[in-house]
Amino acid sequence: MNTNTGQANIGAQERRLLEYLQTHRCVSRYTGMAKLGIANVPEIIRRLKAYNSIGEEWHVKENRFGEKVRYKRWFLLEEDNAAG
Repeated sequence: MNTNTGQANIGAQERRLLEYLQTHRCVSRYTGMAKLGIANVPEIIRRLKAYNSIGEEWHVKENRFGEKVRYKRWFLLEEDNAAG
């Protein structure tokens, strides 16, 4: 889908997250909170999926305590990146 579809109906957090996805490779829950001030990134992503093609993937990384943690990253699918 085109990322311009329905943008007039989205709120400030949705718009901010969508603009971030269009200019960066992906976003995680941490990035959304730290850089965009969005506390519930998965909810905003859920809303954006109604108008945009957004993919997701799980990553595994070691945290500062040496423990393996899983986290999700979201990204615009290619058709949306080309339209933006």
